Amino acid sequence: MAGPDARGARVVFFTCSTAKKLPEADGFVSGFPTRFGMMAGQMKNFFDTTGQLWQAGALHGKPASMFTSTATQGGGQETTIMTAVTQLQDARGGSPWGAGTLAGPDGSRQPDEDELQQAEYLGELLAGVAKQEAEGVNTLGALPGV
Repeated sequence: MAGPDARGARVVFFTCSTAKKLPEADGFVSGFPTRFGMMAGQMKNFFDTTGQLWQAGALHGKPASMFTSTATQGGGQETTIMTAVTQLQDARGGSPWGAGTLAGPDGSRQPDEDELQQAEYLGELLAGVAKQEAEGVNTLGALPGV
């Protein structure tokens, strides 16, 4: 099922068997239960099927988020999200939290071209969001109180 939501974004509802439909969406949110402080194995298997999409750049730049549920308070919600968010990593490197580089044990290693491109892209993306916010376009309008 697909279609625009009230804000005009393209929404695609999918199951674990339809990863190929992710590129049709403007962004995506994944929800899954916690198993021993990590996402359920079925969800990990789903993310494993998205490798070709990431490699082809079909999911690059799409906003994404995750939510989880646990049976008890302190049941691993934090560790589940922290370990699951690595699934949103672009195939080129860096991390789901932002661009990065390795300095090496003595600090002498310089960023390579891919790492510099990641940092430049991150800066451009942030500048675009900041500009929209400054112009009164609420890019976080789905969040209460924002």
